[in-house]
Amino acid sequence: MFVYLIVNFDDYPETMVEVLRGQSQNYKKTPLTLIELLKCLSKQILEFTSKVLSSELEI
Repeated sequence: MFVYLIVNFDDYPETMVEVLRGQSQNYKKTPLTLIELLKCLSKQILEFTSKVLSSELEI
């Protein structure tokens, strides 16, 4: 279903983490940390969030 996220992460891991980091800070009420955002996303796209968290990138 969200295969494009996984493919994009495989091709551009640093860029995807930066996009996620920016997205986490765009919440108007309460900005989230990247980890908090990934936890929320894991309810819908567990495979993608697991891949991001298991990467060796600085999160």
